[in-house]
Amino acid sequence: GCCAEAMALRGDGGPSPSAAFMVGRCSGGGSSGENTGDVLTAAISTTTSASSTPTHDHFARLVRCYHHQLVHGCEKNGHRQSSCSNIFCRRCDRSRRPATPAAAALLAMQLATVGRKHLCCVASNEPLPDLPPLPTQPTAEPTANPVASSSASGQQSFLWRMLSTSPFAALFGATPSPAIKSATSEQTSTRPKELCLRFLTWPLLQEAIESYQQTGDASFLTASLRHVLSSPRALSLSFRRPDDGSSFTVDSSDSLCTADVARAFQAIYALDRERPSLRLGDVVNSALRTLLQAVSDVHDESISPAERACSLAVVFLNPTLLEAGRASQVRLICNILCSLNAATKSCFSSWLSRCPPEDLCQCVDVVQNALTASARARGWSLDDELMPFLHVLQLMQSASEASAESAAPLEAFYNEPLSVNMRFKDEYQLWRAAPKGNAKSFLEWPFLLNPAAKARILRIDAFYQMSNVFQNAYVHQAWLLESQRLGQDPLRAAGADRTLRRATNPYLLLEVRRSHLIADTLAQIALKLNDLKKPLKVKYVGGGEQGLDLGGIQKEFFQLIVTAILDPVHAMFVSDSTNNYVWINGTSFESLREFELVGILLGLAIYNGIILDLNFPPVLYKKLLGLPLTLSDLAQLDPTLANSLLELRKFDGDVENVFCMTFQVSTSVFGTVQVHDLKKGGSEIPVTNENREEFIQLYTQYILVDSIQRQFDAFHKGFLLVAGGPALRLFRPDELAMVVCGSREVDFSELEHTATYDGFTSQAPVVLWLWQYVHALDAAGKAKFLRFVSGSDRVPIKGLGSLALVIQRNGGDCERLPTAYTCFSRLLLPEYATREKLCSRMDLAMAYGHGFGLA
Repeated sequence: GCCAEAMALRGDGGPSPSAAFMVGRCSGGGSSGENTGDVLTAAISTTTSASSTPTHDHFARLVRCYHHQLVHGCEKNGHRQSSCSNIFCRRCDRSRRPATPAAAALLAMQLATVGRKHLCCVASNEPLPDLPPLPTQPTAEPTANPVASSSASGQQSFLWRMLSTSPFAALFGATPSPAIKSATSEQTSTRPKELCLRFLTWPLLQEAIESYQQTGDASFLTASLRHVLSSPRALSLSFRRPDDGSSFTVDSSDSLCTADVARAFQAIYALDRERPSLRLGDVVNSALRTLLQAVSDVHDESISPAERACSLAVVFLNPTLLEAGRASQVRLICNILCSLNAATKSCFSSWLSRCPPEDLCQCVDVVQNALTASARARGWSLDDELMPFLHVLQLMQSASEASAESAAPLEAFYNEPLSVNMRFKDEYQLWRAAPKGNAKSFLEWPFLLNPAAKARILRIDAFYQMSNVFQNAYVHQAWLLESQRLGQDPLRAAGADRTLRRATNPYLLLEVRRSHLIADTLAQIALKLNDLKKPLKVKYVGGGEQGLDLGGIQKEFFQLIVTAILDPVHAMFVSDSTNNYVWINGTSFESLREFELVGILLGLAIYNGIILDLNFPPVLYKKLLGLPLTLSDLAQLDPTLANSLLELRKFDGDVENVFCMTFQVSTSVFGTVQVHDLKKGGSEIPVTNENREEFIQLYTQYILVDSIQRQFDAFHKGFLLVAGGPALRLFRPDELAMVVCGSREVDFSELEHTATYDGFTSQAPVVLWLWQYVHALDAAGKAKFLRFVSGSDRVPIKGLGSLALVIQRNGGDCERLPTAYTCFSRLLLPEYATREKLCSRMDLAMAYGHGFGLA
């Protein structure tokens, strides 16, 4: 075959346009298989003028004359000359004779571009003779163009016929433009045959664009784009990865080089913006529409699943789909993808799982933008028109989860406008009323919703559960009142009244003392177990505090009680200095009630939107959600132990004699070593090559489950008392962790950018000093600042930008310390005269500020 870097020719029989091509090293040209030698470089440039317009016939005659001169030599008076001074003549002693007829044809085309300058076989004042056509020779492989094989030779132009039988046949071919069927007629119109590239690579496209820029003729460029972008087969051969050893014969969408596709689209649309008259954007869009028609024909067995998947991949990478107003086009693409068979979907999913994460995110963004626009137009209600978007996003999300190296971040699948504007109560009711998996509710696709939206659904779920409690209380009171009327029992009537008041109280009110925080909290929760799903209010008693809990008091309450629970004195939890995770202590002497309290507090924090300083490992949240555990979960908790078990799994030698282990595990409990059998008779069972997988599984099971079973069961029970319900299954483990612990991204520049001011401007000196002071703080100092202004040192789920900090002027220069309304994240700041005074007052306020009062 022959490799060509770029070529531009047209063979439709019309006026010969400008053309330019670069030919690389050719080998195996012609049927003889001889090498044509070194690189032939040609630059064809036939220009048209107002007075003379060359035709293809004239150009063909000129090429034939040069070809005759190169192969046979020149003649004079009908006799061949014995010698000639023209180096481009066969009779010249210094002539570089082409090795093959194909090479002679290429050189003849090169010489024809400069007219008769090197022509010695015909006098300059004589007309060009009509020599016989060039001899055609079969290619090493049959042409892939069915038109070339079926068309009569006499109906084809000279250049079209010559190149279709040359070594270029694998790369170039005169192909008809895609047939265009009218929507109202069965007639099919076909454009004249055009010479174009049979497939595209990024270098080929670059050369085609440069050819147009040099010559001003875009016919070859547009013909190539039209052919390749409208043909599933041509696309499957295009934009291959450089490391694909199977060249252009591999039939897999996995070998698509998405970087080259992105560069190609970028170059095409850049040229379209630069030269609007070319209408390249229309050419591409028209070709892609034809491509989608071909892909959507499920009865066409000539298109393989890999070719369909590759075509859809290129379509999704089209950057114009990210523009506004493309929802209908994206819906059509999604409908086509949903209608294809399982093999095609599997190929497309395989490509998604292997493509770079940024390309997967672009595909997701294309569908997300269309879903957002369509949902907004429908009032954020789900109907059949939105279902294709959801099914395709589900496919993409599953492919991302199946990929280890190309997974897109969770945030890529969150639809933020939907998570804010969705009709939460209506969607929840639809979701609960319909059988699982059959509800037309956005909650059937929980990957669309961010953790804040899921927490809101959890609170709605708790509200509906509490409404049942209210109804039961009213029924219970009516029954007791009727019994009291009949039996004249005032004590029972009074009890019914108390039960009703407790059930209809809208809040869970915890009245605790700071000095007995854990004991009072346990006692209050024990008395109010039926009220745990109500909004929380905290009141400190016995210390003279008069603050009303509008959010700030409960934030401090959770912070204080979590600190008390994690105190090493209680030994309820153990921490690892290597990863700072907190894990349940399976040998703790504390009562199970206290572990149940921790679970209740975790549920209360989620329900009330409180961020906790509980750095549990992700595996704990998997246990709460009832998901299966693996060795990778153990690696999060204890990387050293997990690596040791991995080495055991990979060991190639004799495990029994080298490791000398049995099915036992040893742990240290308060300085003493305790041994536990992993299975019955474990001390007598050696670990061998055959049973090491069982050993690894049982070891992991013991560390993550068996060793903490009693404590975790109590913890889980308390958690489900508050957060239990169907809404819990909407969460992923990492999302549940984010709801509990907040975001890990601490960006105070974002907090400064979103802060608002009351009585100040952003350029007031004291405001500028404040932000200089905040940015200069270390990590501990910034945590204190957050705790001072918001009541919690944890970052909200959506980052510090969602904190809505307000800095309010609190008088002129004075000696007062800054204060804060933690319920509303409002900082009251006097207008200090100097930066030093501001810094000293802030240090004092953050160091000693605690407790609440009425303002």
